[in-house]
Amino acid sequence: MNNSELRRDSDNTPVERARVLSNRLRDPLHAVVGLAEVLKDAPPDATAQLADTLHAETQRLAELADELLAVLGGPLGEQRPEPELRGLRVLLVDDNPVNQMLTAAQLQKLGHVAIVVSSGPEAIDHLSRDEVDLVLLDWQMPGMDGLEAAELMRAGETAEGRDAVPIVAVTARAMAGDRERCLAAGMNDFLAKPVSLGDLREMLRRWGAG
Repeated sequence: MNNSELRRDSDNTPVERARVLSNRLRDPLHAVVGLAEVLKDAPPDATAQLADTLHAETQRLAELADELLAVLGGPLGEQRPEPELRGLRVLLVDDNPVNQMLTAAQLQKLGHVAIVVSSGPEAIDHLSRDEVDLVLLDWQMPGMDGLEAAELMRAGETAEGRDAVPIVAVTARAMAGDRERCLAAGMNDFLAKPVSLGDLREMLRRWGAG
């Protein structure tokens, strides 16, 4: 099956298209491996031609691999992708400047607004003055840790009659019982560091949709 036939067969599921592309990868892969071996001991007068052929097969292999990765990156079967959640205002509470920079960059990549503060008291003050859609709260912070900050955030919401904002703990601990301690302190969920872009996206979908 050539490229045009593959494109015309638009009724194929991603799984079927991936199978077709996987089969088409075999010939150029075998050609690349075989040519690389032959090129090692080839006479000088044949080297240039073999190198050109190897380059062409490598290019063909790379193009097919890109197509396969694009298919595998989509939803399987007949599932429809969920609409991307964008535009959330996320309060990021972390005392580490590197973590602040990395997580803020991830949030911006996903289309959200990162509001960065460095401590629990700063976060509590911000929530009393401004609305956010979600809080990412580091557990291990000097002075007021994330558990105490979450408890005071919930107390402030109750005292001032504000709606409860989702609070997600972010921690490198990830020890037995940590999730339960976070939930007991009033948080909604738990993310273990290092936080991947996929995990962050899923957490925002779970708690940021209102």
